[in-house]
This record gives sequence, structure tokens and C-alpha cells, in this order.
Amino acid sequence: MIKEEFKNIGRHKILVATIFAVMIVPFLYSVFFLKSVWDPYGNTGSLPVALVNQDRAVKYQGKKLQVGHDLVKQLRKNDDLEWHFVSKKQAAYGLAHKKYYTVITIPKQFSKNATTVLDKEPRKMKLKYETNDSLNYIGKVISEEGVKQLNNQVRKSVTKAYASAMFATLKKIGGGFSKAAS
Repeated sequence: MIKEEFKNIGRHKILVATIFAVMIVPFLYSVFFLKSVWDPYGNTGSLPVALVNQDRAVKYQGKKLQVGHDLVKQLRKNDDLEWHFVSKKQAAYGLAHKKYYTVITIPKQFSKNATTVLDKEPRKMKLKYETNDSLNYIGKVISEEGVKQLNNQVRKSVTKAYASAMFATLKKIGGGFSKAAS
């Protein structure tokens, strides 16, 4: 009976094409779906992220400190994400019209907060970010990871600046001690 059924199917070309189509459509769907989510972190260079720099430079120990500007300078060389350096208005428009997955804002007091490292109660240097969850969940997750890495990068650069300032201060103190000793 099963043999006769296969012979019958083999004689009707339209039936063979229909069965083949019914089998191949789910296969193609699964291949394309898997390809789209196989390596989400591998193609982050094409994930559009807007960066708004509202930071204002400040004077600190006789030097101009502009952490936001320095961060933008570093990110222009960074290919991990597709960076767009825009104004606040352009960023809001791009987020609303699904042009950007995330908008990262460097607040106005960013450099000023960096100068409070030596204070009794230092202020946090927080980047503000807003994601467009409606575009893609994986895009949201990648954007959040990008912001975390960016925060770590800022922390490292501020720590480095703090350490160099401390060593310069210790060098001055050491020079003062040697003068006092003589």
C-alpha cells in the first residue's frame, strides 16, 4: 500500500512540487532566522548609535579638562559600533524615526564631576542613554553592553588622569621635603 502511494505521487508532477515546496519553505525560514541571530555581537559595527556631547570643559589644577570631548575623539576611531555624533535635536528625531538603536548623552557636568575625584563626596560621571526597544531586542542588548563598555572606558581614563595628578602632587611634595631637609 505504501509502495503504491509513492508510485502514485511519482506520477503526478504537481503533487511532487507541492510536497517539495511544503518541505523547503520551513527549512528556508529556519536558515534565514538562524543566520540573523547566529552571531549578534559579530556585526555590531553596523549598529547605529547616536552620541550627543553636551559636556562643558572646566579648569582643573590649571589645566583644561574636557572629558566629553576626549571621549568623542576616542570614539571617532572606534569601529565597534556605527557612531553618529549629532545634536540633541537630531538624536531625538533619529530615535523617534528608528534611525538609531540607542542615543548616548554625555551630560553638561561630566567634566566637572570628573574633578570631584579627590573630594570627600565625589560625584558620579554617568552617561545617559536611551534605547529604541521597538527596533530589535538584540540591538537593545548590544547597545546596553556598548554603554557599559563605554562607562568602563571613561572610568579607566579618569582613573589614569587621577593617578597621574596624584603622582605629580607626590613629586612636588617630595621636592618640598628635600628642600626643607636641606
